[in-house]
Amino acid sequence: MKKRSIALLALFLGMNVPALAQKCLPGEATLYQGSTGRKVALVCASPEKAPFRKIEYRFGTAEKTEMTYSADMANGKKFFATNEAYEPRAALSHLWFANGDTRYIISECIGGMCPHSGGIVVAKGNKIIARIKLSDGSFTADAAVDFATPKSATPLIQIKDPDGVDMTTLYSK
Repeated sequence: MKKRSIALLALFLGMNVPALAQKCLPGEATLYQGSTGRKVALVCASPEKAPFRKIEYRFGTAEKTEMTYSADMANGKKFFATNEAYEPRAALSHLWFANGDTRYIISECIGGMCPHSGGIVVAKGNKIIARIKLSDGSFTADAAVDFATPKSATPLIQIKDPDGVDMTTLYSK
């Protein structure tokens, strides 16, 4: 009986923090959401309305979170944001973070010349080691960052370019 109670407690606690929901949890704001079809990339902020105390990147399937990165005032970690022109009638918006010497750059392409809506570039130093195209990848981060200016509304996101990484290669035909 004791083992069953522990298993039920673990199941209950696990239900409050799913492996990876297909969307941000109740009480969180969605700053970014995109999908490879099988896997989902999310950037969620809490509380649901600014000022945000925590911003978290999550990547994985509905069954398993493969990677998380959290920034909050206590751990001192940050996200960075920037934008750039792409082709004559398109713009790229980027939200990125560094985990050791590896940078994860989440991107959205807006405009008529975009071959797809978004993606993630993983770079070690200045070398791109992965390009992940996402369908329906889009920022809804207006409460956190204005990509047009660019200007951040939270100390958890600083305006800074991912120096040395050519993000346009994610959108090359």
